[in-house]
Amino acid sequence: MRIRAGLCVAALVAAGLTVGTPASAAPVDGATVVPIQVTGDPATRFNLVLLGDGYTEADLPTFRSHVDRHLNTLWTIEPFKSYRSYFNVYAVEIVSRESGVDCDPGLSAPQRDTVLDMGFWGGCNPASVQRLLTVDVPPRTPTPTWPSAPTRATGS
Repeated sequence: MRIRAGLCVAALVAAGLTVGTPASAAPVDGATVVPIQVTGDPATRFNLVLLGDGYTEADLPTFRSHVDRHLNTLWTIEPFKSYRSYFNVYAVEIVSRESGVDCDPGLSAPQRDTVLDMGFWGGCNPASVQRLLTVDVPPRTPTPTWPSAPTRATGS
């Protein structure tokens, strides 16, 4: 079975949970943050954020389906089952140019043009773990350069 993207799960599976604000999707920098389950103030909850990569605009219903399926599984496993009401869940919908992720199902699979540049095999590294899905996004700001530690002069 071919994985079409960088995973996600969730749907508001009603189980007596209170859904609070934010109640609508909010676009952020080319992505849309969709509240799936909001049980309280984000400052007092565990906040689970699900990202999907390798989903085109036409694939977004599939992404939502993956979110639903995986969250429904997560809520059956302890401690998530008992503490579900302590979790806020958000899905981040990001539209990629191509479906799929790099190196799926193997190293000879084509590289995909996706927003987060996710890839199996630890970013298509043959020395890595086959199902290790990694993200390769360059930093938005340059990495700071730290001054070298002073060296201690030694006497002769």
